[in-house]
Amino acid sequence: PKVRQQIGGESDILEGDESQFGKCKYSRGSRKNRGRTWVFGMISRTTKRLFLYVCPQDAAGKYKRTRRALIPMILANVKPGTMLYTDGWKVGMFDDYSDKS
Repeated sequence: PKVRQQIGGESDILEGDESQFGKCKYSRGSRKNRGRTWVFGMISRTTKRLFLYVCPQDAAGKYKRTRRALIPMILANVKPGTMLYTDGWKVGMFDDYSDKS
Protein backbone atom coordinates (compact mmCIF):
# COMPACT_ATOMS: atom_id res chain seq x y z
CA PRO A 1 0.00 0.00 0.00
CA LYS A 2 1.14 3.51 -0.80
CA VAL A 3 1.83 5.71 2.22
CA ARG A 4 0.41 9.21 1.91
CA GLN A 5 2.47 12.16 3.06
CA GLN A 6 0.61 14.92 4.80
CA ILE A 7 0.95 18.46 3.48
CA GLY A 8 1.18 21.74 5.38
CA GLY A 9 2.77 22.49 8.72
CA GLU A 10 3.18 25.27 11.30
CA SER A 11 4.35 27.91 8.82
CA ASP A 12 2.24 26.81 5.85
CA ILE A 13 -1.12 27.96 4.54
CA LEU A 14 -3.43 25.65 2.60
CA GLU A 15 -6.27 26.78 0.38
CA GLY A 16 -9.20 24.41 -0.10
CA ASP A 17 -12.30 24.24 -2.23
CA GLU A 18 -14.70 21.83 -3.88
CA SER A 19 -15.57 21.91 -7.54
CA GLN A 20 -17.78 20.04 -9.97
CA PHE A 21 -16.22 18.36 -13.01
CA GLY A 22 -17.73 16.79 -16.10
CA LYS A 23 -20.37 17.77 -18.57
CA CYS A 24 -22.44 16.40 -21.39
CA LYS A 25 -20.75 16.85 -24.74
CA TYR A 26 -22.77 18.77 -27.34
CA SER A 27 -25.73 19.02 -24.91
CA ARG A 28 -26.63 15.36 -25.47
CA GLY A 29 -28.28 13.25 -22.80
CA SER A 30 -30.58 14.12 -19.96
CA ARG A 31 -29.62 16.68 -17.34
CA LYS A 32 -29.85 14.01 -14.67
CA ASN A 33 -27.28 11.70 -16.26
CA ARG A 34 -24.53 14.08 -17.30
CA GLY A 35 -21.76 12.39 -15.32
CA ARG A 36 -20.83 15.30 -13.10
CA THR A 37 -18.54 14.62 -10.16
CA TRP A 38 -17.75 16.75 -7.09
CA VAL A 39 -14.06 16.92 -6.16
CA PHE A 40 -12.50 18.42 -3.00
CA GLY A 41 -8.87 19.49 -2.78
CA MET A 42 -6.32 21.62 -0.97
CA ILE A 43 -3.06 23.18 -2.15
CA SER A 44 -0.10 24.54 -0.18
CA ARG A 45 0.76 28.18 -0.87
CA THR A 46 4.46 27.57 -0.22
CA THR A 47 5.27 24.11 -1.61
CA LYS A 48 2.44 23.91 -4.20
CA ARG A 49 1.78 20.29 -3.09
CA LEU A 50 -1.86 19.31 -3.18
CA PHE A 51 -4.38 16.55 -2.64
CA LEU A 52 -7.60 15.90 -4.52
CA TYR A 53 -10.43 13.54 -3.61
CA VAL A 54 -13.75 12.69 -5.17
CA CYS A 55 -16.39 13.63 -2.61
CA PRO A 56 -18.15 10.61 -1.06
CA GLN A 57 -21.62 9.63 -2.19
CA ASP A 58 -24.64 8.60 -0.13
CA ALA A 59 -26.79 5.54 -0.84
CA ALA A 60 -28.82 7.47 -3.41
CA GLY A 61 -25.67 8.45 -5.32
CA LYS A 62 -25.77 12.11 -4.28
CA TYR A 63 -22.36 13.66 -3.52
CA LYS A 64 -21.84 14.68 0.10
CA ARG A 65 -19.95 17.95 0.59
CA THR A 66 -20.76 18.42 4.25
CA ARG A 67 -18.40 19.05 7.13
CA ARG A 68 -18.92 15.48 8.29
CA ALA A 69 -17.87 14.12 4.89
CA LEU A 70 -14.88 16.41 4.22
CA ILE A 71 -13.23 16.77 7.64
CA PRO A 72 -11.84 13.18 7.59
CA MET A 73 -10.13 13.97 4.26
CA ILE A 74 -8.56 17.07 5.77
CA LEU A 75 -7.42 15.27 8.93
CA ALA A 76 -5.84 12.45 6.92
CA ASN A 77 -3.92 14.76 4.58
CA VAL A 78 -3.05 17.93 6.51
CA LYS A 79 -0.41 18.28 9.22
CA PRO A 80 -1.54 19.69 12.59
CA GLY A 81 -1.03 23.43 13.05
CA THR A 82 -1.62 24.28 9.40
CA MET A 83 -3.65 27.42 8.57
CA LEU A 84 -6.61 26.54 6.33
CA TYR A 85 -8.19 29.07 3.96
CA THR A 86 -11.52 28.33 2.31
CA ASP A 87 -13.97 30.31 0.19
CA GLY A 88 -16.44 30.67 3.02
CA TRP A 89 -17.05 26.99 3.74
CA LYS A 90 -17.39 26.87 7.50
CA VAL A 91 -15.10 24.03 8.55
CA GLY A 92 -14.85 25.77 11.89
CA MET A 93 -12.12 25.48 14.46
CA PHE A 94 -11.01 22.07 15.58
CA ASP A 95 -8.21 20.91 17.87
CA ASP A 96 -4.93 21.19 15.94
CA TYR A 97 -6.15 23.21 12.97
CA SER A 98 -7.12 26.82 12.43
CA ASP A 99 -9.36 28.10 9.67
CA LYS A 100 -9.70 31.47 8.00
CA SER A 101 -12.49 32.03 5.49
